[in-house]
Amino acid sequence: MEMFRRFLEAGESDPGQANLEAYLELWFQGMPWDQIKRGNMEELMAYGMWYRTVPEMEAAGLSHFLVEMVDKLEVAWKHTFPPGYTQGVKFMSHLWDDLKVHYRPLAFYLVMEGCALFSWAAMRLMGFQCHSLGSTVYYTRGIDSSSALARGSVGGGRSSSAGGAPPAPAPILFLHGVGGLVIYLELIWQIVRLNGPVIVVDIRHMGMRLSPRIPCVDEMTSEIRAVLDKVGVRKVCVVGHSYGTLVASRLVKRFPSRLHALCLIDPVCFGMYMPHLLHNFFYRRLGAGPCCGAGGPGAARRG
Repeated sequence: MEMFRRFLEAGESDPGQANLEAYLELWFQGMPWDQIKRGNMEELMAYGMWYRTVPEMEAAGLSHFLVEMVDKLEVAWKHTFPPGYTQGVKFMSHLWDDLKVHYRPLAFYLVMEGCALFSWAAMRLMGFQCHSLGSTVYYTRGIDSSSALARGSVGGGRSSSAGGAPPAPAPILFLHGVGGLVIYLELIWQIVRLNGPVIVVDIRHMGMRLSPRIPCVDEMTSEIRAVLDKVGVRKVCVVGHSYGTLVASRLVKRFPSRLHALCLIDPVCFGMYMPHLLHNFFYRRLGAGPCCGAGGPGAARRG
């Protein structure tokens, strides 16, 4: 309930009807707000606060929290949700929904492939080796599969040898945002200058390249764990930027034992309660104007 309390504090106690209407209709993808009932709000709270469905909450004996949260929303927003549940109402469940794909002109993809080739050359010059595991492409530097690092001594707090040598440092795992590695080469170079082991995941579809498969965030975290298993690294220091922070946040939730430290840059993962952010990033159709103003229940009054 602490997360829910912070969510309420993010907006003003009285958002005003006009802004609340826009806020709810955007969350529920255009559904008129008078058709959004208590059951629909409980469904949204189960996803937003627990990453579960209502049946999963009921099975875990947590469904009473959903009722309490909607009660508190009604008090804070001075709005009463009609009882019941409107069938067919779908909210923005970005971690569950398929990513929307819009194709661009062929020339655009040729340019992006050229950028990817340039990134590959630059990564090689910085001392990285390129690898693939299934459809996942990643780069490593300073990681030797025959070393104590690869055998899993990272983060264990033990000596890497019988002679009492200090344990190997946890590698930095870098997760980039939209635009691909080409716009992150300077940052990656600064990471390299720390002289520690580094793993960089090349998220192809986030590089705006033609991709035969668009994995969801949880699929990406499973693939990253498989990469860590392949290179023999037990714990990593995760550095994520923008979209990469979404992947990093799910790594924390799903595989906390694999993280030694976490650094989030421009962490959009903390703004997922703002429907305009989700809509513009995941749901807005190519060519449509950006949606603004429904950042939170109290956004219209902040000035």
